Amino acid sequence: MHIGNLRSTIIGDCISNCLKILGHKIIKINHIGDWGTQFGTIITWILKFKLNKKINNIKTIEKIYKKSQKKYKKNKKFAKKSRENVVKLQKKKKKIIKIWKKIVKITLNENQKIYNYLNIKLKKKNNIGESFYQKKMKKIIKDLIKKKIAIKDKKSIIIFGKKKFPLIIQKKDKAFLYSTSDIASIKYRIKKFKVNKIIYFTDIRQKEYFKNIFYICKKAKYIPKNFKIKHCSFGLILNKKGKPLKSRKNLNLNIKKIIKIINNKSKFLIKKNNKYNKNKINRIIKKITISTIKYMELSKNRKTNYIYDINKNICLKSNTGPYIQYSYTRIISILRKNNTNTTKTIKNNKLFITSNIDYKICQKILNFESIIKEICKKNKPNILCNYLYKISSIFSKLYEKENITYIKNKKIKKSKLKLIAIISKILRIGLSILGIPILYNI
Repeated sequence: MHIGNLRSTIIGDCISNCLKILGHKIIKINHIGDWGTQFGTIITWILKFKLNKKINNIKTIEKIYKKSQKKYKKNKKFAKKSRENVVKLQKKKKKIIKIWKKIVKITLNENQKIYNYLNIKLKKKNNIGESFYQKKMKKIIKDLIKKKIAIKDKKSIIIFGKKKFPLIIQKKDKAFLYSTSDIASIKYRIKKFKVNKIIYFTDIRQKEYFKNIFYICKKAKYIPKNFKIKHCSFGLILNKKGKPLKSRKNLNLNIKKIIKIINNKSKFLIKKNNKYNKNKINRIIKKITISTIKYMELSKNRKTNYIYDINKNICLKSNTGPYIQYSYTRIISILRKNNTNTTKTIKNNKLFITSNIDYKICQKILNFESIIKEICKKNKPNILCNYLYKISSIFSKLYEKENITYIKNKKIKKSKLKLIAIISKILRIGLSILGIPILYNI
């Protein structure tokens, strides 16, 4: 798993958190590709070199995946055998299924470790991959042929979608494709979960593809009239050469390696400025790592491509996750020094606008509810990131201009404490929506 593989997961998790704030009931589905050609190549390699007993960790599977992909592209016999094994997999041949189950189990366990570490609220029960729809796909094909939406063409089954775009749903060798499982999944989700809206998060390259899938499902009446189904596409994460990331090539952007790099950079930053014990330092480092990785993604406009650069996203002086965490920590420090109960201060203290900075803070506070609604309407987490950065920047100006602890006028002091207490609450909620933990609590 490289950083690009996480984009849909991080964005989807954030929007899910935001929708919950507005009172929606959310059902999460992690649609994993656990049934396609990549498994055919891996299984073929394992059988060819009799490696079944050696398949016991993710590193071995990753190495086999890279080697088998190269072989698949260069060797016609290997490619043919791989395609045959995909068909055998889909027909659930015992020998093939046994290897497949082993690969899937190891991979999903490894993915779950990454989700847990990064505070992504996906559980194993949320994984409903292509394999789940296997039995349903045969019925889907029969139904689409019966409705004269799908036709047989040289032993393949195809559909002409929007603008007469041809879409294969079953190959000559009887193998199913992504399109088949996507059609089956839509029918299943609407019928099973009784939802009133479905939102997809996948990259921009699948934009036209999903237009066709939705068109076909509406034509087949799998999607009811006036049902809301939306594809929220996002741009690609690129390497330094401006090329999209690929699992078999971008070893340096493997998510585990990124976590390790950011951990080391955070360790240097924390040890330089603090005198905590080892356990506390490790907890803080983990929170900064989560913040760096997630905010790096969520602060970008969903629709744009961007080049991944770790070094630009761990500093404490710009629009980064650690900067927002640090702003929250500074507020908590002030509230602690003044023995302030955040809830009581917000409820009981009177507010006086005594400066232009106070006025700007109040403006931002009043905008918070509309910002949450806008994020959910546009499905763009960067709106929240920009908002949190701006309110943090205004607080920073207040922090530099006034030492709240030593304000002599009690009314003004209480007013300032109320202002920063409200900011702390907003930052806490905002970071929670982004799936980013706070560094300290009051």
